[in-house]
Amino acid sequence: MKKLFIVLLSILISGNSSFGQANVLHVKSKKFKTSSGLKIDGQVGFLEVPENRKNPSSRKIKLKYVHLKSLSKNPATPVIYL
Repeated sequence: MKKLFIVLLSILISGNSSFGQANVLHVKSKKFKTSSGLKIDGQVGFLEVPENRKNPSSRKIKLKYVHLKSLSKNPATPVIYL
């Protein structure tokens, strides 16, 4: 599932001109705990992209995201929060 997530995120970056110049992807595994006490595996991370996508030399900003692992036996496409 982690490989699928990385592939989907890579497609998002390369296929969208808004993110086409992203050059740094950081991923870290993390366990999340719901208010009811349920523990869910996931990843957190960020992309570093130019602040002004029309000017690649503009300062870099970090776009944070969270990827939560599905609890389903047959999970659908990953959900990505930016």
